Amino acid sequence: MNLVLQPKKSNLCGQACVAMLCDIDLSEAILLVGTKKETNLVQLLDALLAYGVDCGDTHVGRTSLPTTALLRFEEGKRSHWMLWHNKRYYDPAMGIRRNIPNYLASSKMRYFLEIKGIQ
Repeated sequence: MNLVLQPKKSNLCGQACVAMLCDIDLSEAILLVGTKKETNLVQLLDALLAYGVDCGDTHVGRTSLPTTALLRFEEGKRSHWMLWHNKRYYDPAMGIRRNIPNYLASSKMRYFLEIKGIQ
């Protein structure tokens, strides 16, 4: 999987995750998702399914993560999307990490969407 970074001070983390999962560039992912604004699970799921990505179930809270998953973190009114793939976090804001980035340490992972068949 190739990392796609979102532009600084943008709300394109969801679109960047779609770009990574579909192996397309960010501008294509924005068109696929249909917005340059904040996104929700339905928008991202619709985009992934339209592109042919095999999505599994959505899980609430912290259970063991599958090999690849789209993660939703929330803290108050702030939220952030990132990917979990092969025991690493692919954070569109900060890069690839082995641990949750410090700026999300007080956030909670609200849910994740299992993604199947991604190498």
